[in-house]
Amino acid sequence: MFVFSIRQPEPSLRLLDRFLVAAEVNELPSIICANKVDLLDADEDPARVFGLYEDIGYPVIYTSAVSGQGVANLRDRLHGKLSVLTGPSGRARPAC
Repeated sequence: MFVFSIRQPEPSLRLLDRFLVAAEVNELPSIICANKVDLLDADEDPARVFGLYEDIGYPVIYTSAVSGQGVANLRDRLHGKLSVLTGPSGRARPAC
């Protein structure tokens, strides 16, 4: 599972692409977790950034550790499986 924030910090899709290639080469199934959806405005579509990965067949789970959105779905996907999670730390730099 590749965990990327949807905002703060902005996701590096190039890094995600590299992770996905490495998983494909090693024949590992991949799930993308787009976290921090609570930071989006009400009219913003969370699939705006990660929807292209859904379009090519990767499952994407949209979550918020703050609000709990999508956490049950995430838990269900991981339950009873050996999983590896990776991705940027998600620590945003303070605004100047």
